[in-house]
Amino acid sequence: MKSRPNDFGGSFSSQAGELAKIIDECLAAWVVRSTFVHLEDGQPCTPDGLTSMFRRHCVAAKVSDFGLRDLRAKGATDEYRTGRPIRELQHLLGHKSVRTTEIYLNPPRDHHEQQ
Repeated sequence: MKSRPNDFGGSFSSQAGELAKIIDECLAAWVVRSTFVHLEDGQPCTPDGLTSMFRRHCVAAKVSDFGLRDLRAKGATDEYRTGRPIRELQHLLGHKSVRTTEIYLNPPRDHHEQQ
């Protein structure tokens, strides 16, 4: 991208780069948290609190026999079916054995991946 001068004695691209750096530095402390789910008051949601909230919504929606692990498995299976390598999914899911990941993914019966 070509830099073009502006009325403030610099170039647009250099100022945009400086601004991005300042924003990243300012937001880093606020955005990076040990938990990614927070309550409306900003407090972190505990794993038990998240599970409880999820169950309440499942009951309200009249969905039975469905949990957070099902969402995790669904996401991993979708990624696998779009071509994401099983070893990468094994790492993301935290499985020690690729066999555990294979069971967890529940791939279609006719789909086999050579690894």
